[in-house]
Amino acid sequence: MNKEIQSIINNLENVSERQPWFGRPVYAILEEVNTANVYKKPNGNGHSLIELLYHTLTWAEFVLEAVKEKKEKGVDYFENRDWIEIDHSKHTWQHGLAELKETHRELILPLQSKEDSFLKEKEEDTITVLC
Repeated sequence: MNKEIQSIINNLENVSERQPWFGRPVYAILEEVNTANVYKKPNGNGHSLIELLYHTLTWAEFVLEAVKEKKEKGVDYFENRDWIEIDHSKHTWQHGLAELKETHRELILPLQSKEDSFLKEKEEDTITVLC
């Protein structure tokens, strides 16, 4: 049975592109961002919107990797990519948002075939890594 996993999938889809409990879907909000402002850091020292987007993308990719049957990248890979140096020519708002959407779509596919016991396995893996 994969009742819990189906709930996770449903919540991810609701929050990102359907009708979440808190208001508008995240993708709709992110698509309205004025791209002229995404590289600006609040008060000159906080994280810019583009940094936050690519930070979110990194950890979405981490979750996708954790769900895969055959893992290619470990946690060190993602820690090294966290808070990357933003290259304005390479790291655009549109590209990052498209990658985030694609990563979420890719995440849902393997999850659909998992049983709820998979979540317990992942919890045990996480505890082992943290200890």
